[in-house]
Amino acid sequence: MTVQDRPNLDDLFRKLDRWRHLPAYRLEPNLAPFFGLYLRHILNECLETKPVTHPIIIPEFPLRLGTLYENSEDLKKARRHAGENQSVQVDYAAFSSDLKKVYFIELKTDEGSINKEQKKYLIDAKKKGFGNLLSGIRQICTQKQLPSRQKYVHLIDNLMEIGLIEASEDARNELFEKTFPKVVKGWGESFNRAVPEICVRDIEDRDIEIIYITPSGIALGSKNTDFFEIGFRNVITVVEGRGDLGHLFACYLGEWIESAGIRNPQRT
Repeated sequence: MTVQDRPNLDDLFRKLDRWRHLPAYRLEPNLAPFFGLYLRHILNECLETKPVTHPIIIPEFPLRLGTLYENSEDLKKARRHAGENQSVQVDYAAFSSDLKKVYFIELKTDEGSINKEQKKYLIDAKKKGFGNLLSGIRQICTQKQLPSRQKYVHLIDNLMEIGLIEASEDARNELFEKTFPKVVKGWGESFNRAVPEICVRDIEDRDIEIIYITPSGIALGSKNTDFFEIGFRNVITVVEGRGDLGHLFACYLGEWIESAGIRNPQRT
């Protein structure tokens, strides 16, 4: 491959722009890294409170269903055939630098994908309080047959680095020294011994704010007080001056305000 043949970022964005018009293609997960790069700046510029956000942002933050719905009947109504230790995910969890505020952020490139079920469990999560949600993650980790245990160690590490949970030195040793690599005999037992020693930090419960990032910025309706909505035009204003990548990202976000599929493919 010659230098001239190497794909560049513009090639990537043009590919995403073409594919987003196809029936089953989902643009949102493929934009996650780009929004992740600028999310702190977006929050700091677009929220009315002008927060200074913590540098660590957690994508796909898990909300344990058994924590959201302690009553089995409520759980069935919310999500049929789901177990209490299964979870739904928030696209991003971000935090104010003083940890007094939590931001649950949902990215929508297709406003038709905004659904009542998701809005309900986000509101239910806010009512439960963030301390309970963290305890729910610890509860997930107590499962004997938990898949991807080592990935949960990475989640725990992120939460510890932020300062939301803490663990004894012995528990840290079990998690970070004995759990890796997986081929070492007894690594699962090390994880199981450490989990009960993980504690949610005793800080007054943090306020949760739910944020949707949408193309129009008005998809949820102006009278909706449960959510704060940020439109792509606001995002463009934030990112367009942040280097070549920010400028390129802003140009394509301007194209993606328009709904996918409505453009004549013969005229693009």
